[in-house]
Amino acid sequence: MNRLLSLLIVAHLYVAAAVGRDEVPFDTLLMQTARTVSEYMDDPARYEEAHRLLDATFAKEGVRRSPVYPLLRYHEAVYYVNMGDIDRAKTILTEALSMLPSRVDRELSISVPQTLGVLLRREGKNDSALYYYDMALQAANEQGNVEWQATIALNVGVLYYNLAQYEEAERYLDKTVQLVGQVDDDYTELCAHQVRGAVKMALHKYDEAEQSLQKAWQMSLKTQSADLQLRSLTPIMQLYSDTNRPDSASAAMKRGDALLQQMPAQSIAAIGYLCARANFNYQQQQWAPALADFLATRATYSGTGESKVLYRMAHCYAQLGRYHEAYCYMDSARMRSDTIASVRLAEKMADFNVKYQSMEKDLEIARLQSQRLWFVLIAAVVLLFVVGAWLYYRLHRQRREASLRIQALEDERKRIAKELHDGLCNDMLAMEMQMLFATSATPADWSAQLQQLRRQARQISHQLMPPEFSNVSIHLLLGYYAKALAEGTKLAVTYEATPSDSDHWQQMDAQKAHNVYRIVQELTANIVKGHTATRIAIRLTAVEGTHCLLTVTDDGDMTRPVETGLGHRTLEDRVLSIGGHVQQQHEEGENRFELHFDY
Repeated sequence: MNRLLSLLIVAHLYVAAAVGRDEVPFDTLLMQTARTVSEYMDDPARYEEAHRLLDATFAKEGVRRSPVYPLLRYHEAVYYVNMGDIDRAKTILTEALSMLPSRVDRELSISVPQTLGVLLRREGKNDSALYYYDMALQAANEQGNVEWQATIALNVGVLYYNLAQYEEAERYLDKTVQLVGQVDDDYTELCAHQVRGAVKMALHKYDEAEQSLQKAWQMSLKTQSADLQLRSLTPIMQLYSDTNRPDSASAAMKRGDALLQQMPAQSIAAIGYLCARANFNYQQQQWAPALADFLATRATYSGTGESKVLYRMAHCYAQLGRYHEAYCYMDSARMRSDTIASVRLAEKMADFNVKYQSMEKDLEIARLQSQRLWFVLIAAVVLLFVVGAWLYYRLHRQRREASLRIQALEDERKRIAKELHDGLCNDMLAMEMQMLFATSATPADWSAQLQQLRRQARQISHQLMPPEFSNVSIHLLLGYYAKALAEGTKLAVTYEATPSDSDHWQQMDAQKAHNVYRIVQELTANIVKGHTATRIAIRLTAVEGTHCLLTVTDDGDMTRPVETGLGHRTLEDRVLSIGGHVQQQHEEGENRFELHFDY
């Protein structure tokens, strides 16, 4: 940036001399415009003035043939980035990239791909971001530009931070701080300390985090920039929240609210602050303001981040007593989680194929070695090996068969759930609306019947769709299920967990939690089908260490026939898959099912 400013000053002096001779070159006038736009872009209040100046410049004849044109286009892209129009900014940067290298500003060959990488990284397109970072780094190394090397190291560190690879992020950001010490680049140093503090916070190095964040904050105060101050204040507010200093976090939020009023609504700094404020209010159980900020920033989340936000929004709606919206957002979160799970599955399958091929080679080598050494093995060892292998194969086959049966059922459940949710429910809603506006004498009766059918279909959809346990605990999901079961069947359904802290149950393995959830569904479905019970009680207890006890009781007919169909077989498979064991009792007017397992 210092080189660019020096170039602009020289251009300004040349213009001053040329004006006296009435010989101002067109390219020099364009460089004056670029300098003015750059100054305007440092002040959010003058963004629109910069944009009008660019539009007027682009309207001039011959501007596209000037070597200064790529620089002007770059400033235009920066304007759209600041205004939150990322798609348009990417289009302009891609066009500018095709015009490089520029004879006017060689640093454009670094700044254009580097900015493209930043935008793609924010969209979660990490492979593409790395591609453009690499392009920018090669140009920076060729030019020996330490300032840009520091900036790119900063952005790679941010990429690792977003991927939750905090040790790698810490390494790159420590390197950034080292590099910016060799150059005069206050902006990059400020950003480096800001992100470095967030990484240290993620690694629970709170003292180092606070040192970096406070340094970034003090540097931002010297700039008089509301944008930089809001960016620096956002992680400080999160640090105070994580270290149980709610008063300090509230004070930081009050100052952030004032800075927010000076920022464009869709700017990156404003959106980042709203996201942090939403999470802080959520942690403080301020459901209404948290929900308002989640809604305001909803479109900025993608991938797993979107799924987590949808779950939190559903929880906010539930706490506010708006259960219809809570169920809708829980539906959306589950659907989104299912899509994300498919992507993860594809990635895991690719990794599996590589590992499998390596395993085959290792097994082939081991087989050849065993053939050469077969004569040294004694009969007893061979017999022991065969018996052990047979027992292992038998157990492995049982578990694999159980897993295949469960997967087949899950696939069918997903298909039926989506059909009910996307087809049947919407069709019934359309019929309901037609009946309400019909001239028949009994539209209210038809509407009531269809509303009941639609609730039943939605309940089936909720029961069939597998929940995502990476973002919500088994404790919370069983609570939602118990409420839905009580509403759908009119039975007295109770649920409790010990301890009642949701974070404790979040530690349970996702696959194990999923099977426990399905076991509860199968048991309660059998109870409902019996038509004799009036109450169901579900209890989840942490006994000691990692040992758990699931208890389901009801007051139904104790003489009802024992279930022996597919549902019973699937339940046994699920118990086997989690390594649990079951005890059942029938006494004193109560049926009692106990599942013991470790999580």
